[in-house]
Amino acid sequence: MKITSPSSNLGDNLWITAVLKYCNYPVQMKDEERCRKISKIYNNLTSVEFVNGLNHYPLNKQTHNTKQIFSQIGLDFKNKNLIPKIKLDESEIKWAKKFLEKYENPIVVINDNSGSNDPFNQRASFVLPPRKIIQEVVNYLSDKFCVLQFGLVENFYRAGYSNFTPLENAYHIRGLEARELAACYHVIGKYIGGDTGDYHLMLAVGGIATTLVPKESCEMGYLYSNLFYAKDMWNGEDIRVTYINYLDLETIGKTIKKL
Repeated sequence: MKITSPSSNLGDNLWITAVLKYCNYPVQMKDEERCRKISKIYNNLTSVEFVNGLNHYPLNKQTHNTKQIFSQIGLDFKNKNLIPKIKLDESEIKWAKKFLEKYENPIVVINDNSGSNDPFNQRASFVLPPRKIIQEVVNYLSDKFCVLQFGLVENFYRAGYSNFTPLENAYHIRGLEARELAACYHVIGKYIGGDTGDYHLMLAVGGIATTLVPKESCEMGYLYSNLFYAKDMWNGEDIRVTYINYLDLETIGKTIKKL
C-alpha cells in the first residue's frame, strides 16, 4: 500500500502525516523540485518515492481531507487522533532555539498563502484575511511579542512572482527549509493568521493556532467540514486551534488580548 500526495503544498502533505501515526506506508510524490523540498516533512515518519504521472485522490467536500485519506487506504479513522504530526530531531530543535534566541517572546503572524498577490487566484484572495485587519493585529501584538512573519523567497513559485506581503512592526524571516520552519514553530508555539499551510504546521509540532477564516462558500470551494479540525479529530489531546471569521473584529480583539 502506498499513499499519493496530491501536490507540493504544505497543508496537503501535512494532512497525510496524521495517517502516518498509524501506518508507515510510503508516500508517492511528483518528481519535481518543490515536491522534493516539502517531502522533508516526512522524515522520521516514512519513506518518499518520486514518480511521474500520479493520480490525485478525489475530494469530497463534506468530509475532512484527512478522513478521506484514511478511507482510501482502508484504515478506520474513528477514535483516532487526526491532527498532523512532524517528528523533529533534538538537533533541529536545538538549532531553532539558537536561531530564535534574539527574538524575545516570539509569536508567528502569517497573512499570506500560496496564491497571495496572484490576480487570477480568486480562492486565495477569498481565504486571505484583509490586510488592514491583520496589520492591526500585528500592531497590537507588537507591544507584548516579537512578531515574526515567515515566508518564502521571491521567485519560489515562478520567476517574477512573490507571495510575501511584508507587515509593518513584524520581523521578516524568509527562505527557511520546511524542517527548519517546523523547528522554529515548535519553539515558538503560538500562531495567528490565515488558513494556510503554516497553521497546519504549527499544530503538527504541538503549537496553538488562532486561524482567521472566511465564511463558508460552495462557490469558492471553502467548506468547514472539509477543512477544519473538528472536535472529534482531537482524540487524546486538548483542542489547540480556534477558528474566527476574519471580519469578526470583536472576537479577534478579545482573543488576541488573551494571548
